[in-house]
Amino acid sequence: MNARQFLLKAENKLLHTNDKRYHAWFEKNRVTEAELLRQREEHFPNEPLISILVPVYKTPIPFLQAMIDSVLRQSYGRFQLILANASPEDTELSKTLKAYADKEKRILVFDLAENGGISRNTNAAARRAEGEWTALFDHDDLLEPDALYTYVKTLQENPDADVFYCDEDKVTEAGNDWFFPNFKPDFAPDTLRSSNYICHFLMMRTELFQALGGLDPAFDGAQDYDLVLRASERTNAFVHVPRVLYHWRSHPRSTAKSMDTKNYAASAGLRALKAYLDRLGIRAECEDAQNPGWFFINPEEPLGEIVEAVTEEDSLEGLKKALDGALSENEAEYVLIRRKGTEALSEAQKSLLKGRFVFPMTGAAGPRLLYANGMTKSAGIHVRKDGKALHYFKGEEPEKPGYMCRAITASNVQALSLDCILIRKALLHEWLSEGDAKSEDSLERLSVSLGLFLQRKGFLLVMDPRVTLRTDQKEPLLGFSDGLLGRPALNLPRDPFYHPSLSETRPFLV
Repeated sequence: MNARQFLLKAENKLLHTNDKRYHAWFEKNRVTEAELLRQREEHFPNEPLISILVPVYKTPIPFLQAMIDSVLRQSYGRFQLILANASPEDTELSKTLKAYADKEKRILVFDLAENGGISRNTNAAARRAEGEWTALFDHDDLLEPDALYTYVKTLQENPDADVFYCDEDKVTEAGNDWFFPNFKPDFAPDTLRSSNYICHFLMMRTELFQALGGLDPAFDGAQDYDLVLRASERTNAFVHVPRVLYHWRSHPRSTAKSMDTKNYAASAGLRALKAYLDRLGIRAECEDAQNPGWFFINPEEPLGEIVEAVTEEDSLEGLKKALDGALSENEAEYVLIRRKGTEALSEAQKSLLKGRFVFPMTGAAGPRLLYANGMTKSAGIHVRKDGKALHYFKGEEPEKPGYMCRAITASNVQALSLDCILIRKALLHEWLSEGDAKSEDSLERLSVSLGLFLQRKGFLLVMDPRVTLRTDQKEPLLGFSDGLLGRPALNLPRDPFYHPSLSETRPFLV
């Protein structure tokens, strides 16, 4: 282990999001009582009624009470909490529910004749919804007291939104410690095709929820994933609220903890993903990734030829020289750019990258890159606020799944390294003629320039780590800031795929 790898391991141990420091971070960043008092007095031009649907089934009483209390503590009060009780034979549970409903007019409790499963039970609750918005809430989880307020406040700024979601973490069975936060990206279609990263706390326009037919019992276990995928076929107006507002309780029977439950959910998720691709008319194989709940897709290649360009110089002029022949190739629709010193791609690897272009908004696709010693060089790029390039998982062992399995599954990124990238030829033409690339720019700077150009044009970049290539470059011994941009960039767009609470120095650390 060299000095750099030792320091990386030490820093990960100290700062990783799944460690005791997160509890302190969360306590520091959660809403204060003073702010909650202020929120309760605030009014918005648009104050919709929110129907919160909760299917209840054999819920432990302490979990049930904590769940309901977390809703009643909301600083935004225009809600309807609908509790569909699928275990009315549990007299203590029924008595507890009735006591809440008798005391609070915003709570509606009704019994189900039988337990139809989570989707049917939720749909039964949805039939009693009166709100403009429908929110899905599990019977043993917890909301932060500013969850609804934050959604409604964000709605004022995004009046055309159709779906809201937020960040979440896990809470212990006792409900007094938080861990394993999921700091999510904004709407990222390729990341969504790898897993249901959206998950909780899902709030959707009731009109849309009804148009989709609610939850589908065929996908119980991954019913929310199926719902989100179906919603994405109708709208891309997904709004991510970058705050931890939802706590997923971890106990032996929950998906948050039980591997048996996770495998059941993963199987349903794989079927939901395949059904989604079938509806899009995309012929593709779907398979489990190495962790439950994450998936690979293998679409058939779209039509169009690939022409390859190998650049030998670290400059714009060198890149243009390499592209001269490729851009004049009339038969080609895609250009594969590769820096000399990066491994050549096999036909199977080209096919995997090209398969990402079955989705019309894919502008470019790229592999995971390794240093000569086999450590990760880049798995996508986040452009920092100061214009510097932060490479995902730099210096990490390639076998590690990375934060939320982002190192081993396909995901959307803001930029990709020009060490190897497959891009639509028409977009490459546009960038060279309209982009802000300068003659003195290195390939590192050009990688960022190209990524920002595609982002402005509304196209997506996707990193697929099943294509992993070794470069001839040596891993730096020390220094986490090597390979930065040569000059600051002004008016940078926000990176939609990297959470603002995460480190600008080491990716995916708080």
